[in-house]
Amino acid sequence: MIGGDWKATIQAAAAFDADRFTICVGELEYDDPFTAIISYDGRVSQPWSRTDVKREIVDISYMEDEASDGPIPIALSNEGDVYVLKNEQVERSKIPGAGVLSDDAEGFGAVHTLVIDGDNQYVVGDSRQLYRGESLGTWQRLSADRFREDGYEAEHFGKAISLEGSLLIESFQRPYSAPNAAQLDPKSWENVSPEQFLKMMKEQRSQRSPKPRVQRAYHYLDGELSRLSIPEDCVIKGLYRDPEQRIWLLGVAGLK
Repeated sequence: MIGGDWKATIQAAAAFDADRFTICVGELEYDDPFTAIISYDGRVSQPWSRTDVKREIVDISYMEDEASDGPIPIALSNEGDVYVLKNEQVERSKIPGAGVLSDDAEGFGAVHTLVIDGDNQYVVGDSRQLYRGESLGTWQRLSADRFREDGYEAEHFGKAISLEGSLLIESFQRPYSAPNAAQLDPKSWENVSPEQFLKMMKEQRSQRSPKPRVQRAYHYLDGELSRLSIPEDCVIKGLYRDPEQRIWLLGVAGLK
């Protein structure tokens, strides 16, 4: 995987300022995940550093750290591993119960988003997972729910953004369809021809529930999730806070 045939892509990236940024480069391998976390700090003579982890990194951010005299990168894997790149060393913690393939996974699914809000770290993911890290390496579950309405998958939290002590979280629910062989065993895709793939997609589409995809947004504050009013048929692609501290929900179906 690390040789000449490594077909890596940027999976996550974050910048603190013009002199400090981090990118996470990896290739999706279900049975052998790997990501290179590459950081740049233009304030020092040797600005580049690299950390390799055997996980798929899905998000990264910067957090102020007094002991390091400045911001440090924190990376999140889809299995709930949190890597703190501190003083040329890596501190790893695991969010209990998060993930799909982890030994302690409780069936809630993958996590997707890491949000830094002052001294707190928040992580959100499938099945309405919401965790808070009050200190590096200590995680508290605030929410998780596998409830599935008739004809729908469980509701999944996706993107999130901090609001100075609170969070804005987007969620979605897809129409339920029974998993096919390729979803149960991702390696089964290896020997599928383009013609077979198109046939499988058509068959899956014909079996899909006619119910529409549902989009929601929530405000989290002091242990409570309150639902915001947005069109359920929109699709949120991004959350953005502008210099005037206004929050923008960006997407399709007329959402702005």
